[in-house]
Amino acid sequence: MTATVAKANDNDVCSSLARSVSDVVQAMRTLLIHVTNWARQLPEFIGLGPASTQADVLRQTWMDLVTAFVAMQHEDQAAVEGSDKPKRISLGPQLALDRDCHFSTELGRVVGRLINEVVMPLRRLQLTEVDMACVRGLLLLCP
Repeated sequence: MTATVAKANDNDVCSSLARSVSDVVQAMRTLLIHVTNWARQLPEFIGLGPASTQADVLRQTWMDLVTAFVAMQHEDQAAVEGSDKPKRISLGPQLALDRDCHFSTELGRVVGRLINEVVMPLRRLQLTEVDMACVRGLLLLCP
């Protein structure tokens, strides 16, 4: 099996589905840069001390921060028929991963678990963007 990547038009949340693992790797690089730039804007993060300390904190928390970002990018995405559960997750404005990944069955399982164990519980909480900013701050500063 391989993973499915889809392209969307300008009105869609994502313009394409990932077609390969390299697409996912590139999207993760972009997300890591986004997370790093976001952290550098926080006075509390800068106040942690030298760059080596900040890098250590990011190494410890990057996966949770990226997961929180991806989990909140579920609006307006195709749902599984007969369910409000999203069929795909967004890795940014240009790329999405479908739970039925055709290029990697393991990646499809990860997407399915992310939807079931993170996206859906967060959706039930009906968190606002401000709420999620607080959650990301806690994830970063209280590893």
